[in-house]
Parts: sequence; C-alpha cells; structure tokens
Amino acid sequence: LSLRFEMRVVLVVTPFNLGHSWGGKSTMREGILPSLGVGYLAAVLRQRGHEPIIIDSPALGYGIEDAVNAILNKRPDLVGISCTTARAGAAYDLARALRKTKPDLTLVMGGPHVTAFHEHIPDECPEIDALLPGEAEWTFADYVDALAVGIDPAGLPGVDCRNRGGQWIVGPPHKPESKLDKLPLLAWDLYDPSRYRPLPSQGRYHPVATMLTSRGCPWSRCRFCYHRSCYGHPYRRRSPEHCVEEIRWLVRDLGYREIIFFDDNFCIHEKWIARFCDLIDREKLRFAWTVEGHVRTVTRSMLKRMAASGCYNIFYGIESGNQELLDLIDKGYTLDRVREAVAWAKEAGMEIRGSFILGLPMETPEMSRKTIRFACELDIDFAQFIPFHVWPGVELESFALAHGKKVPWNDVFVAPSYVPDTYPDAETLAAMVREAYISFYFRPAYLLKSIGKLRYPWYLRRILSGGRYALRVLLQGRKTIKKDDLYKKHDTILAESDVLRSASTKTLPQQGSDRL
Repeated sequence: LSLRFEMRVVLVVTPFNLGHSWGGKSTMREGILPSLGVGYLAAVLRQRGHEPIIIDSPALGYGIEDAVNAILNKRPDLVGISCTTARAGAAYDLARALRKTKPDLTLVMGGPHVTAFHEHIPDECPEIDALLPGEAEWTFADYVDALAVGIDPAGLPGVDCRNRGGQWIVGPPHKPESKLDKLPLLAWDLYDPSRYRPLPSQGRYHPVATMLTSRGCPWSRCRFCYHRSCYGHPYRRRSPEHCVEEIRWLVRDLGYREIIFFDDNFCIHEKWIARFCDLIDREKLRFAWTVEGHVRTVTRSMLKRMAASGCYNIFYGIESGNQELLDLIDKGYTLDRVREAVAWAKEAGMEIRGSFILGLPMETPEMSRKTIRFACELDIDFAQFIPFHVWPGVELESFALAHGKKVPWNDVFVAPSYVPDTYPDAETLAAMVREAYISFYFRPAYLLKSIGKLRYPWYLRRILSGGRYALRVLLQGRKTIKKDDLYKKHDTILAESDVLRSASTKTLPQQGSDRL
C-alpha cells in the first residue's frame, strides 16, 4: 500500500500491580519483565513505515490515570492495548477512560484474553473499536495500513471491528506465521532496560531481557492450560541462527547480561539445542541464561550442553507429588521421571525451580502434604506453591466445577479462587499454601545450603529481595490446619481418578515418543 501518512501507534501494556498479586499492598519491581508481544508488534509496524511507541505501565508503575495521561501526551493516532485474562478488568477500565477523555481515538485490543474471548468483548467493553485475536503481528499492521490510506478495515483476516456504518464485523480467521524467521527482530531499542527486574528465583544479573525461540507448546495436553483448547497455536521454532542474531544485538550492542527464555518448553530437539549452543560459543557471546523445560523431553546430555554455554537455571512445571493427580491433568510423566530430570539438572550444575499446584480437583489435604513432601525430597533450589485456579474455557473447567466451586477472589495469585470438595473451605487451602512454603524453605538442610551461598553477592541480593515475597505469602492463610476427616475420601478419589487416567492414557504417547 502507498501510505497516505505515517500512523503514530502507542502500544500499552495494561496497568498491573504485581505486588498485589502476591498478597502485598505496595508496588514491586521484581518480576516485571519486558512484554514481548508489544515489541513484536512495534517491529512490524516500524517495518511498514509507522511510528510505534511502547508504554509499559507495570514497569513504569502506572495506574489507569497515569497510563491515560502518558498515552495522550504522545498524541497517538491509534492505541493498542495488550490484554491478558488476569488483567482484563484493568484493560477495560483503561479503554473506558481513554474513550471518555478522547472520544475520537481509535482503540484496538489484542493478547491472550482477546484470543480466548473475542466473541464476548464487544458487549463487555463496547469502547473498543477493533479486536485482534491470535498472533497479530501481520494483522495489526494490515489494520493500521488500512486506516492510513483511508480504507475500511472491516473484513480483513484476523480482524474483528466496526465498519464505517457502526456494524461489528468478524473477519475471517488468519493462520499464524509458520516460519518465525520471517518476523523482524523484536524492537528492543524501544524498551528501557533499567525498568525490569526478574523474580529472585529467576535471574542473577542486570540488565535482563526475555526472549522466545518458539511459539506454541509441543505437548499441548495439560488439561488446565489454554494450549490444549481451541485457543492454542501450533508449535513452531525459529532457527538457531535467527535466535543468535537477536542475542548478539542484545548482548553486544545493548549491553544485556542475562536472558530469560520464556518458551513453554525450551528443552526439545537436542540437535537444535546443540546447534544453538555451538553458535553462542563460536560468537563468544558471554551472558547468563535460564529456560523453562518439560521433564519428558530433557536428557542428561542436553542439560550438560546447555550448562556449558551459560545456562544456569531451569524451571520445571512439576505440579504434584501424586501420580493420580498428574494423570488427571495429563502431564504425561511419572514421579520417577521427575526425579530423573531433577537429578540430571543437578548433575549439570544448574539451579532448579519447580512449580507445584495445591487444591486440584479431588485433592485432599493429605494429598497436598504429599506434594509438599515430594518437593522437599527433590531438594530443588526454588519452589513455588500456587492454589489451583480454574481459568474459563480450559478443558478441566467443567470437571473442576463438578468437584468443587469458585470462591470470591481478590486477584492475589497465592490466594485460592477455587476450592475442591475435598477441602472444607478456602481458608484451609490458603493455610496449606502457607504451610508448603514454610515446610520447604525453613528445612534445616535448605537453610544450611543457603548459608553456604551467602558468599556470592548475587545470592545475597536474592535473599534480600526474596524475603519480601516470603513475607507476603506467609501473611496469606494464617489459619492453622487440623487433621480432618476428609482423608477417608481418599480411596473414592483414587477410584474416580483411575477412571479418568484410564480414559486419558489411551491416547498418551509413550515416554520418548517421536511426537516430541
């Protein structure tokens, strides 16, 4: 298209108080990391000749009013709002405030929440002019191009919007980009690296960047996750060369010292990883890096190779110490496989972070304690214990609501929003989460190991920073848990779970399947 004029597009990350989500009242800087979605949108817009501006509200400490003022000060032609389900209310409030302040401003919304619920948003937030479900780099650029030349964008693939007559038009679906190397490198020069700090368990050095080498999840079967639903995207991966080109820019030109890879599973396809590490070594790129991995796909040799090229930390979504619950949520591995994957990472010299869910459907307090004991047995470096949250639209939702109920929730991530029938109340589950953190982090063996690491400046910084998180979590759910008669339901629960496991494992690939 021959552009009539350059569009100034402000891309805003919705205001969000991370400190509140962990149970505190104050704003927290740790855990605020660059939002990759807006960076990719900005890169494509700039490629098309437009002027993108990123306003990262959480990183800047903005509330709704601050964000509105910052956006309007940029005098945009269009505002794109990034929206996740957890922040949907704030995103709607931002749109309403912008519409009230500047009625003629074009407002567009995208992100995971839009992908999952774009059919409902026109009624929930009529202030929005257009929605971009799915991966929207190309579709957003097409929408902006259309406005720039005065064309009605209604009917464009991947765009839901009002036409010039005010009628809401749902555009035909678009396919996500199959060759990720076609996308330009993320617009890192639009970020202020001083604004970002990882969680204490996530990183050691500053400045820190986040990065994706792939999109989609190669497993896509966890019943509590959107990847299993119709909203998931196919798995694709960039070439090692394309990834290292971005790393070279980050490390050599922009001065980043650490990169956190946010792939759903970085640890897949050992040949790809070997090539990636070879290129890092050949380029003599010196940076620390961390990954998220799946215990099904890691190997001893893979982890050793990654560690040799600077990877020092791996995150496993372990979820439970009960095999029947792992089968219920379709994780696709055994407890022994978890033990093996943890042992390999330790052997490679890596730190290990693990995530555990408490209060799954049909989980009793004793089963929760079994998960806590399993976490302590693994003796990993960092563990997070999160109550199960039922996200709308996931496969497990109907089963969970048949075996429990949602409870009032204040958006605190470590506080329950759902209680299984096997727990008496939300207070008991909240207290179990607190018990988990105390049991794990205040073990004598863990404390002794921590004391031994205090000689490292980066570890001391972690302890001081992590203490703030610990205080927030420990102040949640201070009710004392008593032994209760719910344990007698355990046999019935196991029987029901066996039926589910029998049905699900008929289609589960075996360990080492070529599917991965």
